[in-house]
Order: sequence, then C-alpha cells, then structure tokens
Amino acid sequence: MKFLSRERLSQHKYKTPEGYLICVDSVLARTGKQTYHRDEVFHDGDDTEIEVDRRPDEVFSEQTLASFENKPITVEHPDCDVTCENYKDYAVGFVRDVKR
Repeated sequence: MKFLSRERLSQHKYKTPEGYLICVDSVLARTGKQTYHRDEVFHDGDDTEIEVDRRPDEVFSEQTLASFENKPITVEHPDCDVTCENYKDYAVGFVRDVKR
C-alpha cells in the first residue's frame, strides 16, 4: 500500500498531510482459544462464558479477510452491534487492504 505521509509517529503509524492517521500492519483478529459470553456468539440471551477455538484456517480464509474490508473500526467492543444505522456513533476509522 502506498500513501503520502507527512509524519512518522511510530514504526506502524503515520500522519498524512491532511491530518489522517494511517496504521499499517495492525492486528485485527487472533487465533486460538478465546473466552466469550455465549450471547456474543449465539445472541440467545445466555450470559454464561464459553470457549471458542478460532482456527487459523477460518480466521485467515479469503472470505474472512474480505469481510473486514472497509468495515468501521471502533475503540473496544461497543455494547451493541455496529450497523449502517449507528456506525457514526462508534466508528473511529475503517479497515483497508487486509492481508494475513
């Protein structure tokens, strides 16, 4: 990815001449066993904790990586799903050029 940078803030962060922050080589997802509230996965109102094994073949599949493109970035996880109706309330940027 090429972009015009005015200022290098760190190894992976740059500021454009217009003042936008560009973050490169950022981690968007991870693999392995992770604990979730059941309702976060199944949306069934059950708040017990479950363990989900996020395998590399699923996390890094073409379909999964493509699903990140141009999606909003939030600070932490909001208490609700981010949708096209409410993204302006939660978005602090968006994702582009996703790769493993």
